[in-house]
Amino acid sequence: MSRRSISVAAILLLSLAVLLPVRARAADTCFTDSNSLTLVAKGFKLPSRNKCTAVQGQVYSFANASMEPWVFTGAACTNAAGNMLRLAYSFFAYVDGFAYDWGHMDIPLPAKKGGNAFRSDASNPQGDAENDGSAAIVTCEPPTIPLP
Repeated sequence: MSRRSISVAAILLLSLAVLLPVRARAADTCFTDSNSLTLVAKGFKLPSRNKCTAVQGQVYSFANASMEPWVFTGAACTNAAGNMLRLAYSFFAYVDGFAYDWGHMDIPLPAKKGGNAFRSDASNPQGDAENDGSAAIVTCEPPTIPLP
């Protein structure tokens, strides 16, 4: 191989490496429970084993029929084995006054379904917690839900 062809090949490889994206952009991910709560995590990517990542996005719920811009924040962590994800979240919502909710979802991996959900409402005088039944990671419908 000539010196010129090696130089041309090196330039082409370098150009290709610069033009290709380093990481694929993460898509929106929807977390749901069996009590009509859906959390749309914007640009979420599952953390690797025994790691955590910050999560934020929009809340959709039976109580949010007007689709006001409720937002949530939280963290998603996987266990050391990488077979369970816990999403811990909180949000402030305006429903007949106000409500401050927090909770978590434990979701088995790689199944992404058959998990458990737990949620508490700070506006409840007793501070009662609710077991919201099952939890899952699902495809967002529609695929891209705009965040105001």
